[in-house]
Amino acid sequence: MLFPIGRSVLNALQLSLRQDVHNPFRAVRNLNLQASYQLSRYVAMAQDSDFINSAFDAANPNKYIGPDALDRTHQFSFGGTMEFPLHFRANVIGHFYSGLPQTLTLNPTGLPGGMFVTGVNGDGTGDGYAPNGSNGTLGSILPGTNLGSFGRGINGGNINKVISNYNANFAGQATPAGNVLISNQLMTLSDLTALGGVMPLVAPAPADQQNNAWLKDFDLSVNWTYKIKEYVSLQPGVGIFNVLNFANYDSPKNTLSGVLNGVDGSVNGTPYSQPNFLRTGLGSGVFGLGAPRTLECALKLNF
Repeated sequence: MLFPIGRSVLNALQLSLRQDVHNPFRAVRNLNLQASYQLSRYVAMAQDSDFINSAFDAANPNKYIGPDALDRTHQFSFGGTMEFPLHFRANVIGHFYSGLPQTLTLNPTGLPGGMFVTGVNGDGTGDGYAPNGSNGTLGSILPGTNLGSFGRGINGGNINKVISNYNANFAGQATPAGNVLISNQLMTLSDLTALGGVMPLVAPAPADQQNNAWLKDFDLSVNWTYKIKEYVSLQPGVGIFNVLNFANYDSPKNTLSGVLNGVDGSVNGTPYSQPNFLRTGLGSGVFGLGAPRTLECALKLNF
């Protein structure tokens, strides 16, 4: 039985500074500046709260609650508008957001007996149970951690302490399903170990394990307004998105994998630099925030 969940809470502190200045420089008629900062924590009972989800522990649906996959602790934004003579206008806007969190999970076996390996909760859904809502085919959350732990207390610098703790206290032990067999004297721990039916060892992360990266973006646009009538104007312009061409990685739905399988692109297998497949691409039109530098030419009719 699946248990749909959807509770989420956003707590935030927002600060904003605005300034309007008339004729600050000889060539600038008006200058509008704004800077803002948000300190927030978006917690939920599933990583993706946009869709119907199932509990990570069907026996205790309220067990896990932590940072949502869209949670960004720090968000800095700034922008400005400058009006010049002859109806020219320039706009700038920048965004700098801290990295997204990730949930650490055991690597699912995908086999029928997988609940004896990664089903740490004993609820029957711990090893790639396909109908598990939009949690997909995931193993159980790593014992000792919570939803969204990587990037929120656990990072590339200390993840090996977490892995070592798991390997010392859980790896090689029976899951609840295995303990049922042991308590009923159907098998021993040695029997389960010989069959590979115990909790697995997790490979340590490399020395320079990467974290989910910050989002960096700076946009610039320039336009000119030709007034046709009192309420009708024509506005040609050009916009450059990510004008400094920052390389951005780990956008929502494409972050470092939390599955502890040690492969490139995972939280325990990505040294030195982010792989290219995690770099933010062009996306859809001009709406791919943080995508490589993009040029937009526009002609607007305002009425």
